[in-house]
Amino acid sequence: MPRQPFKTSWGGRVSFSIDVITSSLQLVKAGKLKALAITSAQRSPKLPDVPTIAGAGLPGYEFTAWYALLAPASTPPDTIKRLNTALQKSLTQPQFVKQLKASGAQPMAMDLAASNQYLDREFAKWSRVVKERNTKVD
Repeated sequence: MPRQPFKTSWGGRVSFSIDVITSSLQLVKAGKLKALAITSAQRSPKLPDVPTIAGAGLPGYEFTAWYALLAPASTPPDTIKRLNTALQKSLTQPQFVKQLKASGAQPMAMDLAASNQYLDREFAKWSRVVKERNTKVD
């Protein structure tokens, strides 16, 4: 059963929300939410008629939620390799990949070097945004 993240004090109504597709897809499919745009650079295969935010009029906008398996920096390299091998193997299991895709997720199998490069790019991008916007934690 999908979680219900949109509990409000306004009689169950949401004026606006940015949410990950994996938690809102079922609500959109059920007609309880209207998807206005997708935040990634490409449209979602699960909502092919929903434009990207960039395509809907805000050029350059892109935000992609991602999940990664991380370990402390002190983790021995052989342990990291074993974890990565197990993760890569799970992403070759058709049933697992099918479940991920059914939820709206797009699996991205990466080796350690590629995942480190991806994280470095993401951290650099969002660090710039935080600095440029002078974002502070309350």
